[in-house]
Amino acid sequence: MTNGNIGTRYFDVTDAFARRVPEIIQIVCSNTGFIVRQELFRGQVYDADKVGSVLLQGVFGDRPAVLKIQGLRLDEEEVDGMRAFMAQNTSEWIRIPEIYAHEPRQEEWGYGYTIMECIDGVPLFDRSCPSSKDRETFARFYQEYRTKAITKPWIVPPQESTKEFVLFRVEKWRALCAHKGYLAPEQYEPFVARFCEIVGQVGQTVPLVFCHGHLTSTDIVRDAQGQCVLFSNLFWSYRPQWYDLAFNVWSVWMSMPEGEVSPVRAKQILEEWRATYRTIPVTQTDASYERTLDFVLLERVMGAILADIGASDALAKRTAYRDALLQSHVALFETISTTILS
Repeated sequence: MTNGNIGTRYFDVTDAFARRVPEIIQIVCSNTGFIVRQELFRGQVYDADKVGSVLLQGVFGDRPAVLKIQGLRLDEEEVDGMRAFMAQNTSEWIRIPEIYAHEPRQEEWGYGYTIMECIDGVPLFDRSCPSSKDRETFARFYQEYRTKAITKPWIVPPQESTKEFVLFRVEKWRALCAHKGYLAPEQYEPFVARFCEIVGQVGQTVPLVFCHGHLTSTDIVRDAQGQCVLFSNLFWSYRPQWYDLAFNVWSVWMSMPEGEVSPVRAKQILEEWRATYRTIPVTQTDASYERTLDFVLLERVMGAILADIGASDALAKRTAYRDALLQSHVALFETISTTILS
């Protein structure tokens, strides 16, 4: 499977890297001269002791920089993908961070690292409360990204079909949800069964398309010059067509502020983004766009129920918020599945 399926590798990740993080930071800093100011992010695969990567902000030479230490073995080095992106990107206002130094992951080390540009910027929009202007901004970004930032895939297309891709992920999420035990089986099993039936009916008609598989507003940062800088560059992969559009909607659903979560608000978000997406020129060239988008939106709802809600340690401690998110996504499942099958 491709790099973008990190969330399905829960049972493969151990605590070995997490235990060694302080030691590894010292080694890398000693070898490179990188000076750590603060930890920015720790890439946990659902559990605090299952860590795939660590990001640290600091100084490299005389420049502000970010150090990323990669513990989880990927199918392809993230930096290879970043360089491939730069080689084919023709956009004048979409880019990725500049790479200052890199050592690929070595099995004997158990890690690799990259030192890159520290971006002084802001997310493309606040995903907890996007406005109509924010949606229009994303639509303009998406058209540029689809037509100029991605001109030639640099990863060989997989042999698997969309049906195989989706069912593999759902089974991994289902096992994770059952392992965590935060939801009772009756809270998710009926939806799994119904979703798998829909995948059987629709999945074979949806192509896998090369895209950025983690396209949220926080993964798109506007720098001081107004350029859009892409992050999470290990997630370039083949996904069901329009997955990147659906992923953006999922991120907004999962960012609904506590106290504002409801089926009504979730459906409102869905319709607002659907209306905006219809204005993007590239979506208008696909006669099957509406049905395909609904299919991948339903996949995102399934992922939210099983993994983002059903396996979240943080949400397990906030039961009222978790239950509200679950209720909203159940309502979304009913709405979208009915639309697909009508």
